[in-house]
Amino acid sequence: MAPSVQHKEGRDNGRQGMSATRMGIIIIAIVMVAASLVALPWRHGAPRSIEAGSAAVADGLSTPWRQGPRLVMFSEAGCPWCALFHKEITPIYANTEEGKAAPLLEVDVTKPRPPELRHVGKIVYTPTFVLIDGKGAIVGRIEGYPGFDFFWQRLDELLEKMRARQARAGTNNNEKVAAGG
Repeated sequence: MAPSVQHKEGRDNGRQGMSATRMGIIIIAIVMVAASLVALPWRHGAPRSIEAGSAAVADGLSTPWRQGPRLVMFSEAGCPWCALFHKEITPIYANTEEGKAAPLLEVDVTKPRPPELRHVGKIVYTPTFVLIDGKGAIVGRIEGYPGFDFFWQRLDELLEKMRARQARAGTNNNEKVAAGG
């Protein structure tokens, strides 16, 4: 009698083991599908503005910095750091002081670069963030996504650099006006 009980328990353990294996495969499949869906909205190639209340930019940039400074994010599909940035920063960026000072514009590095951004130079890492002032000049760049806290610190440094340039330009313009030129 004892051997048949062991045999039955052994078979039950085998079923539980198979059930756990199947469950593990199902969980892995769900995680993979969820991870691919997280990056899905950013897989198109057209540059787009993600500032609050703006429409996506379909073709080219139509010189958005004529409206003021922009933070241009060079990204690509499948970039895990880009996806992390979109998860941590994108939902709040437009509502921050930094986002108001330099709205975010995203450009896919695998597509032809808009003419207005050809002067940016080679992009090696994605994401790369380039702060462009209201005249189209490059203020500086952040290569890679350094994480939530360091991103804000680096961006604040670039914005301060831009403000210092603007203050110097304003001082120079005032001197020219006072001198009659």
